[in-house]
Amino acid sequence: MIKLIQPQNGAFVELMTAKQKEFFNMDRSDIVPDSVQWDDLKKSNDRDNSQPLSVRFSWQEYKSVRLSLWEEGKEEKTFNCCGGEFEIQNLLVDTRYFWYVESECDRSEIYSFTTSPLCPRWIALDGTTNVRDCGAWRTADGRVVRQGLLYRGAELNNHVNITEKGIKTMKDQLKIKTVLDIRGLWEQVSNVYNGRYFNIPVLPYAEYLSDRETNKKIFDILSEPDNYPIYFHCWGGADRTGTIAFLLNSVLNVPLCDLINDYEATSLSIWGIRSRNTSLFDEFLKALDLYEGDTVNEKATSFMLSSGVTQAQIERIKEILLE
Repeated sequence: MIKLIQPQNGAFVELMTAKQKEFFNMDRSDIVPDSVQWDDLKKSNDRDNSQPLSVRFSWQEYKSVRLSLWEEGKEEKTFNCCGGEFEIQNLLVDTRYFWYVESECDRSEIYSFTTSPLCPRWIALDGTTNVRDCGAWRTADGRVVRQGLLYRGAELNNHVNITEKGIKTMKDQLKIKTVLDIRGLWEQVSNVYNGRYFNIPVLPYAEYLSDRETNKKIFDILSEPDNYPIYFHCWGGADRTGTIAFLLNSVLNVPLCDLINDYEATSLSIWGIRSRNTSLFDEFLKALDLYEGDTVNEKATSFMLSSGVTQAQIERIKEILLE
């Protein structure tokens, strides 16, 4: 029988790097970075810390084997391997997986492991950066935002360019059906992915809240089940993308502390530090505070309704994205 080595049976598997875990464990409440120039981003880091850890599988070496992996209750995914190890990226967080290896004449026993529940779920998409799942966050009322349906990230062409490997990941692994490009025409907008494509230019932060008509167009797309899975992006996946992600997860009732964590996570990419203490973010919260409600979640919902997004659409988005 083929002997499995790693992950060990019953193991707890990390998906975040040490740098990412350090970032989310540190007190960032006093960080005051330079002002954000969202329409003229500069690369701040040579190293991109927004990439997830790969999960390394190893076993008693055989020349040619097939590795089978599946989530609890889901269908098996198979990978052809040579040698005694294989790495897989972009596994779901807080999920129990099963795996085994077989050759032409032998087969291992089945092992299981559980991935870390830490959010966000970072995504490796070759050629671009700052990609993560909008799902896995827990809501204030005890629900969970579904993983694998809505992804946010940097652009696919222009200042960074997705590779053929990245396109294959979008197609075969993430199964992206729709790309929502929220860049302006001055940014060499182009559809580089063979799927449904929308280009709806937006402005970030408080300026976004002043354009209710555009918000309605965005959430018309997000309320249509047939559009999912969706990848939405601006230039860096930071400011315009961050504004929409903040409002969406606010409507889904994700707590403010996690909305801020998701916004500030961009600091781990190559596009500079994002902080709750910038004037742009402060102005955004003050503009949102003008809408009715006691919490940021209620105020975001009030903004949606004022922009023409219907209560039925909000409920449909919740049906799509909440477990």
